[in-house]
Amino acid sequence: MGEPGTVSGVYNITHKIDEDSPLYRYGSTTKGAIMALQVIFTALDPVYQAEVCAKISYTSENFVFGHRFGDMMRVDNASAARGKRARPTLDFSCFEELVEVPEYWEEEEAFFVNDSLPMENSERSPKVSDKIGILIGFGRASYGDEALDFDLPKTGMRAECCFALSVAMSLLEAGEDYEEYRTDLGNKAVWHKDVNEKLETPALRMANQEEWLAGTDNIIDTLAASNPLVRELAKIKPPDHVNGTNAYYEPHMTAFALGMVHANPETAPPMRGFLFKKFGCEPEWDKLRCEAHIQVKAREILERWESALAAQGDFLCGSAPGFLDCRVVTKLYLAFQLFESGLANLGAPFRSIAPLAYDYVNRFAKRDSWKRAFGPGRGLGPNSKIDIVTVRTICNKFAMIAPEIVDEVVIPALEKARKKKSERKRKPKLLRRNSAALCL
Repeated sequence: MGEPGTVSGVYNITHKIDEDSPLYRYGSTTKGAIMALQVIFTALDPVYQAEVCAKISYTSENFVFGHRFGDMMRVDNASAARGKRARPTLDFSCFEELVEVPEYWEEEEAFFVNDSLPMENSERSPKVSDKIGILIGFGRASYGDEALDFDLPKTGMRAECCFALSVAMSLLEAGEDYEEYRTDLGNKAVWHKDVNEKLETPALRMANQEEWLAGTDNIIDTLAASNPLVRELAKIKPPDHVNGTNAYYEPHMTAFALGMVHANPETAPPMRGFLFKKFGCEPEWDKLRCEAHIQVKAREILERWESALAAQGDFLCGSAPGFLDCRVVTKLYLAFQLFESGLANLGAPFRSIAPLAYDYVNRFAKRDSWKRAFGPGRGLGPNSKIDIVTVRTICNKFAMIAPEIVDEVVIPALEKARKKKSERKRKPKLLRRNSAALCL
């Protein structure tokens, strides 16, 4: 923020909170975040040629994100209509007015402006390369399908498979890069089966080898055993008071189970029965009782996140992500998208149940490893941004395996995700200018 030479009328002073801002480390906006800020404004009065000073203090409750104060300057157009000179006036009736402004990631905006999203699957990979290669499942915000996308055109692809992305994150946080090969999860590459017979992702080929490895755990274990950089990352473990395996922190399976609650048990795929049995639903229970039971299980996992992060801090493994963080953060991100969109009914907003986990994902999304793996702009942001690419991809799966839930579950989730994307705004806290509201 530069220093204004002249301040007249009503002036909005803004400050961008990025990595260079002294406020960056206090960027949490969740309930309970503690922050105080004192602002001192000095200027020279042009009439009295004397210095004037104003001082005010703000706390976390006074911060308003995604808004600015409205313009109090008005022009008397009625006078102009009568042939008189229109004069500007100061309209105090607008004193409390907050104006919504769009929130977006600048790098995401540039990404779309440059129209650089890939539209097609990757070409067949070479048999051998001197770099690690990963086959990653990609999704689209719209497939141009009349049933789910209506009149929306087909859009470009973005990395989607949370399992493949956990491998990518492990490599990148270890300092190892890779060659990325795209396969559209809605229309997989013709050569995909040559790499993985089950048409699953991820698949990984080690540098200077022809064989493709399958299975997320197998791939990550192989990397930890054979790649020196990943081996070092694997040594970074959480302290004793943050315990548990990968599954201990993975809520995505409960999200899938909640998504299958409304499916017809007689025609649903075996996955529904498997998930219900996994989380202890009895065969005679109706869908509402199953949903309530699985909600409890989902919240228990999120409570584990809250307890671990409350004890540890920024990441499960310390001040920087460790091996466990890389393996579970992508599943947490996926679960959030299912919960927030309504594909899975958590029973309460994710952010109210797991505010520390919410901030955890946002911290991760600012890291170079996340931006490289996911692509720019793929975070939750301050207003629970729904990733339409993730939601659309999962909706496609749900629509195929349980078409009876399309009208009740799938379409409403898509509408919510698309509306959220188009708005990119945060509901205002109606605070008064003279009660120390600060727009950031």
